[in-house]
Amino acid sequence: MRDTGIRGLLHIMQALSEARREVEQQEAPPSNHALLLAQALCEIYPRFFPKSRRISLSVFRKKYPKRYYFIIHPRQALMYLLHEALNREEQLSYGAIGRFLGNMDHATVSFGCQAAAKRIQEDLQLCCCMGAIWKRYRELHGES
Repeated sequence: MRDTGIRGLLHIMQALSEARREVEQQEAPPSNHALLLAQALCEIYPRFFPKSRRISLSVFRKKYPKRYYFIIHPRQALMYLLHEALNREEQLSYGAIGRFLGNMDHATVSFGCQAAAKRIQEDLQLCCCMGAIWKRYRELHGES
């Protein structure tokens, strides 16, 4: 009797997992706005932080064996901008942002957004950098 209860529970868990996968696949991918924001960050961020001069969207999407802070910090800044700025327009979830940045887990994106928000509050230079990135994004997007 107990064995069938466990099998039933496993069956329910598998069905829930499959349903979640289907919902994630139906979610719309980030639009051109996300690419423009990434482009703006890749242009502006190295002006404020010269060690990050080699960043690009393809660099953000790679997996690295070590934590290279010249990649991690701008990637977290991009996560923050995508979530805070574009979430209102496009309803981007942490999962959608994670898939855009190379199949990252939603918890990784959530942590990255929190870490970036904390650094922005503590670092005036980063705060100015984020403002410049947003200004450049608006120029690329065609807003004044």
